[in-house]
Amino acid sequence: MAGAGVRGISAEAIFDRFRFLHSLHDDRSAGTDTPEAIRIYVEDPCFTADPNTVAAFCDLKIRNGLDTEWECLTRFDCLSPELLRTMAEARCRAVLIGVESMAADVQRSVHKVVPPAALEEILACASGIGIEIGVSFILGLPGETRASIERTWEYVKYLWRRYELTRVDLNANAIYPGTYQELHFDELGLRLESGNPHRCSRMRPSVFTDDFGTADVHRIMVEYFRLKKTMDRAHRPRLRGRLSPAAGLRRLEFERTMEENA
Repeated sequence: MAGAGVRGISAEAIFDRFRFLHSLHDDRSAGTDTPEAIRIYVEDPCFTADPNTVAAFCDLKIRNGLDTEWECLTRFDCLSPELLRTMAEARCRAVLIGVESMAADVQRSVHKVVPPAALEEILACASGIGIEIGVSFILGLPGETRASIERTWEYVKYLWRRYELTRVDLNANAIYPGTYQELHFDELGLRLESGNPHRCSRMRPSVFTDDFGTADVHRIMVEYFRLKKTMDRAHRPRLRGRLSPAAGLRRLEFERTMEENA
């Protein structure tokens, strides 16, 4: 979807960054009676693209006694049960996976083929070793139809309830500058209500084609946020009251959009 390659860094470089952040937190917590725990979030959509590098980083973290908890973002096709177990030993506590769609044609168009059985194997494995798995989906990708949007939404609801997921993200497709979608916009058959791809928002559906409209995406996102409120209440003890600033802003933006379109 982004149309770019992956530029990785070494296990030693990842470990050095973790150690720096850990020491920075220790310096700020010095002298306090109840220092807050630190959890590092790795904002890299391909963090586990090289499993050997991640495994080596985990080994460094364990051997050096760096007990900082952490979580990361990655792709489904860059994960395995074996790697998840190694990450759990290194105190990884959560992983967010970009699944995007459950329609085979759409998966191929964004180069993310996710067989349901394999995805559920990862979810079951993570549940058994104490890693919370979050899943992220996008509605309105190239190749999408009304039927595929409905299929993805039905599967999202199934996963949410079956595996008691504490994080499920559902976004409208947005066109970002320099991405494959922007460069091949007409070729992919995409159109915009705003006419300006730089004004797209993941919370405000604006991408459509001959096979689906923005109203189709909007309706499902309204259902998603209603269900999300219910599921968040059910999982509140597990969430420990945490809501990241980014998540809070996304929710406020969407609720504002819903009011404007009511």
